[in-house]
Amino acid sequence: MAHLAIVGSHAVNGVAAIHSEILKNDLFKNFYELWPEKFQNKTNGITPRRWLVNCNPDLGDFICEKVGPVDQWIRNMELLQSLKNSVNDHGILTALMKIKLENKRRFAQLVKKQYNIEINPEAMFDIQVRSLSA
Repeated sequence: MAHLAIVGSHAVNGVAAIHSEILKNDLFKNFYELWPEKFQNKTNGITPRRWLVNCNPDLGDFICEKVGPVDQWIRNMELLQSLKNSVNDHGILTALMKIKLENKRRFAQLVKKQYNIEINPEAMFDIQVRSLSA
């Protein structure tokens, strides 16, 4: 089916640059050699930085406390590597779980308000989100 989709499509998008390279160099190499102009790379415009700062401000603030000012790590995600040193720090893990639970509580309140469905914020959530753009 993927082969048929490539033949019938005007463009093939790997979304992330690394995925586009895998398509071109490995998975669909023969098709890329035949129609290199079809293979493109267009991201959806969402970055971890944007997600952390705009959509999860409590986590962003927590990272600032541990890593440094947002204007530093937002431009250099490698600075987040220092958080690996805290993987067994009970205090840090507890703070992260508190942020996560509060986010889930806000989400449960939103679902209750908009759909009149009660969900337990202590439950495991499996949520897929897709941005839609024109």
